[in-house]
Amino acid sequence: MANKTMTELEERKNRLEEELNQLQDNLDNSVDNVKNEIVSKTNPLYWIREYPIESVAFSAAVGFLISFNSGSSSPRKSTSSKSVDSSPTSTQTPSESPSSKGGGIKEAILKEIKKKLMKIAIDKITELIDEQLKKRVD
Repeated sequence: MANKTMTELEERKNRLEEELNQLQDNLDNSVDNVKNEIVSKTNPLYWIREYPIESVAFSAAVGFLISFNSGSSSPRKSTSSKSVDSSPTSTQTPSESPSSKGGGIKEAILKEIKKKLMKIAIDKITELIDEQLKKRVD
């Protein structure tokens, strides 16, 4: 009777060890899958392949925003000269003059365009993330 009990306990121990090993393998596979998915989703090429039109639009918006300095009204304005002569005899054109009203309006319009494009870009990114999360849940 003692031998039978010992045999049953050893068999049960072996089954539990096998089950534990299987659980460990499943856990390792799950961790590897999550790791691979995170690596692939953080790769810009994934997003470009999955959403080519949105990627181009986003890149264009970011490029547009980067091309303008927040304080300047022109993307090609030189920042090398520190002093600006505001006298009427200077070689500045009216649109470059600091007192020009057109420059202020242009800056305000560009600022609003930047805000709108940034909002569109953020909305699009949020929408893409929401779609990915819904796909994961389903």
